[in-house]
Amino acid sequence: MSLGCDIHGGRNLCLYFCYDCDVPACSVCLLHEHGPGVGSPSHGGGGSGKAAGGHRTAKLRDALAARRDALKTLLNVFGPRLDRLESKARRLSGTVAGLRGSRTSTAIKLDEQPSPSPRPASTSASTNESIPLLRHPPKQVRHYTGCRLP
Repeated sequence: MSLGCDIHGGRNLCLYFCYDCDVPACSVCLLHEHGPGVGSPSHGGGGSGKAAGGHRTAKLRDALAARRDALKTLLNVFGPRLDRLESKARRLSGTVAGLRGSRTSTAIKLDEQPSPSPRPASTSASTNESIPLLRHPPKQVRHYTGCRLP
């Protein structure tokens, strides 16, 4: 990263930072683009549009220190949460893998299961009472779709 000003061909050093435009600025940019009386930012950033007071600026070193402190605070606050979420994601990934394996083995077992053979029709009442059981296969077979996992 160069500290030379992109606007002025790298001739001037960017020793300031404009918070409104979120860009480093050289002394010329500070006076003409970001200083007092500047209406709107010219660097494409989301400025505040202050007509009288100019943009919020600071020395680059101070702005970097403030950003570094803000990042450290974010890491302290969200670091432990991130660790817990990553741990939960790993556990869920293992659970999903186990469920896929279980589903695959269940599908294979269902494929290997012999299908019920029809009984010969009989005229006796006792045999006719057992026929409805053959018309309604067990739930595990009835709901089997025949799909296999990749």
